[in-house]
Amino acid sequence: MFVISISHKIAPIEIREMFSFTKEEQEAFLHQVMERGHFEECVLLSTCNRCEVYFTGVPKELQGSKELQGSKELQGSKELQGSKELQGSKELQAVAEMEKLLVEFKKTKLELLLKYFLVYNGEKAMQHLFSVTCGMDSMVIGEDEILGQVKEAYTNALNLGATKYLLNTSFQAAITCAKRIKTDTRISKTPVSIGTLAANEVFNFAGNKKCVLIIGLTGKMGTIIMKNLYGREDIQIIGTSRSHNSIEIINREYRNVKMIDFKARYDFMDEADIIISATTSPHYTITFQELAGNIRTEKERLFIDLSVPMDIDKEITGVSGVTMHDIDYYNQVSLHNTQIKEQETVRAAQIMEEHLDMVKKELTFHSFLPDIPKISQVLEKLPLKNALYEMKDRADSQELSVLVQLLRKLI
Repeated sequence: MFVISISHKIAPIEIREMFSFTKEEQEAFLHQVMERGHFEECVLLSTCNRCEVYFTGVPKELQGSKELQGSKELQGSKELQGSKELQGSKELQAVAEMEKLLVEFKKTKLELLLKYFLVYNGEKAMQHLFSVTCGMDSMVIGEDEILGQVKEAYTNALNLGATKYLLNTSFQAAITCAKRIKTDTRISKTPVSIGTLAANEVFNFAGNKKCVLIIGLTGKMGTIIMKNLYGREDIQIIGTSRSHNSIEIINREYRNVKMIDFKARYDFMDEADIIISATTSPHYTITFQELAGNIRTEKERLFIDLSVPMDIDKEITGVSGVTMHDIDYYNQVSLHNTQIKEQETVRAAQIMEEHLDMVKKELTFHSFLPDIPKISQVLEKLPLKNALYEMKDRADSQELSVLVQLLRKLI
């Protein structure tokens, strides 16, 4: 199995955009690959952070060709750094031909993009597939969105008849492993980003219906929180911005978000259950006096200040029902979760190794199946004791040690 990978690890967003595939393009590319008869199997994974082609087989028309052997461009590219196994001419031909198909399909130049490719082969390709599927290769370690994306890419290829035994076995094993990691560890359930932690606090706040006021919604942090909350039927989002253009953009792209002018923020604080402030303002966006003068309904309210310097006057905790959390509170939670995540990452790696070993055994034994009838014939003619002495003479010390250990397991 080979993998050609263009990912966030080395490719900037401009390059990743060039190799982004719509669902229709993915199907067209797989059809093109399989119709040409170049490769046995192919799965194309396309997300915002990566484009990866998993494939098997050497291009038949190139097996005896010298056309691509010794290619200076290929040998000088970063892609060969991903695998020491990728040395033979057939392997080089397979990778070069798939790269050629990719750049032709995307109508771009190979010379421009060679330095952004990573190539994996054999065991390293299998390890990479597991690492990607289990979220260990993601920007946010342990995120499980990639599992759904891998399943979709594999199912798409399967339905198009682009997979056979090797990719079927490999992808099914990787997906099973990722599901176990998701179930048996807390790695995907332990957020460390401040924006996600704040959004989770909104989810956990008491009440069936919640009104959230985000001051500075169009800023970086405000936008992250809004996107985490958007789409929940039980959450109404009100956002402020000082920019009329920014308000228009949000109104156009997120129709269920109510945008108001920054100056009108106090008018909506009585209605709000959670107030989040994330601006770069040098002055308070919420003061005790202004808040106290605009609160008419007594209820539990959570104020979240994610700014440095602080946006919210700490004196507001003197208002009945008000709880306030600042950036230091979330930094502490983030640090604690990071420590948990590091421990869970070790456990996830152990689970990955277990499943990798199982799939390697499956593939090795499958490749051995055609030889069983021949071996049975040999053993019918040759007594087992003689066969063992024959194997002793033919095996090196390491092979013999493994053989003896395996035979003893039968006792």
